[in-house]
Amino acid sequence: MLRSLVLLQVVTVPLAAAPVPKSIKPKASGLDGRWEIVELWSGMAEVSKLNPWVWDITGESLTILIKEGGTLKEHDPSTKTTLIRPEKGGADDIDYIRDEGGVPKLFPGTVVVNGDELVICFNGPNNPRPAERKPFQSGWYYKFKRIADK
Repeated sequence: MLRSLVLLQVVTVPLAAAPVPKSIKPKASGLDGRWEIVELWSGMAEVSKLNPWVWDITGESLTILIKEGGTLKEHDPSTKTTLIRPEKGGADDIDYIRDEGGVPKLFPGTVVVNGDELVICFNGPNNPRPAERKPFQSGWYYKFKRIADK
């Protein structure tokens, strides 16, 4: 009876640890940044002098700041505001959501960024999305210029 002897040689090879990937920061959208109001129309009235706002946009988060005595401070800390691209909307569609602690209100809008200029139009809740970005009777037209952060 023959027995075969199989020798198994175990070879150890030192393995280098896999490199740890650097965290990948999502690319900022064209809306991200700090924007100073240039024009603001409420219906057919130009009201930017009454609302010297600066919008600070990061992703969907919108912080509305107001100029007071040469400094910026949060306009209404009790109100949460967001800008959301609707799932089934067009490329320029955006929704402004204002939550004052009750039922959030959705204002359908359109947006365009051209370099350092941001134009947004919103209609009132339960109204159709504006077809054009210009002042109109039932909504708001905003024109901003990009400014340096802080």
